[in-house]
Order: sequence, then structure tokens, then C-alpha cells
Amino acid sequence: MRWNADMSREELLRLSPDEAPLRCVAERPADAPPLDVACELALAYQSSQEQVPEEMLGLAVAAFGMARDRVAEGRLSGAVRENLRQRLAVLAEGYPVTAAWLTALADAVASGAELENCQGFLVRTVEIRRFLAASTRGATRAP
Repeated sequence: MRWNADMSREELLRLSPDEAPLRCVAERPADAPPLDVACELALAYQSSQEQVPEEMLGLAVAAFGMARDRVAEGRLSGAVRENLRQRLAVLAEGYPVTAAWLTALADAVASGAELENCQGFLVRTVEIRRFLAASTRGATRAP
């Protein structure tokens, strides 16, 4: 599968977090390609299709924030990562696709800065979902 920011909706719906380069939340050079956009779109489409409540993604942002508070600028310990994974598993219960993405995000981070990147990633995903929902409602209205 080609992997860039120009993937189709169907490709994004088929993308699994195992295939996605979740380095998009890791610390990267400033000139790195915008792979995070494709990951955010994939999660936005897939979580919408799975009918994940927006609030659940907001709680996931909070879970990453709690882990961030525990490590500050330091590295993630195994205990903090496991606690984060458990919190995310409880939040995403009943939404296996979204749970897989959240687990992959938790496994991809190694520092407080990367946890903060995950928070931004999830907030942008929610904004994309809102935009897609508004676009869909606008497209179904009669002129």
C-alpha cells in the first residue's frame, strides 16, 4: 500500500495501526513529511465508522495527559505505559478498531513530549471528525 497524505477514504478505512507509521507522534525533524495527517484521517474515518462517541476520544486525550503529568519531560517507564494502556483499554471497550489505534499510539511514545504529541494528534482527529460530519450533513441537505 502506498503511504502518503494523498490516500483515498477507502485506503484510510483499511489502514491498520500496525501498518501506519505511528512515528507521526514521535519527535521528528521539522522537515519531516506530514504523515500524521494520514494517520489522523484514518483514525477519524475509522472511529466514525465504528460510531465511537467524541467524548471517548476526549477522555483518551486526558489519559495521555495524565501519563504526561507523571513523566514530565522524562522518559516513559514501563509502569506508566502499562497504566496508560489499561486506561485506554477501558475507555475503548466495545470499539476494537479504535482500541487498536490507541494502543498503538501508547506503544509508540517514549517521552513526555511524545505524549503531548499524542494529545495533539487526538485533538486534531476530533476536529477532522467534526469537519467530516459537517460536510456530510451539508452534502445531504436539499438546495
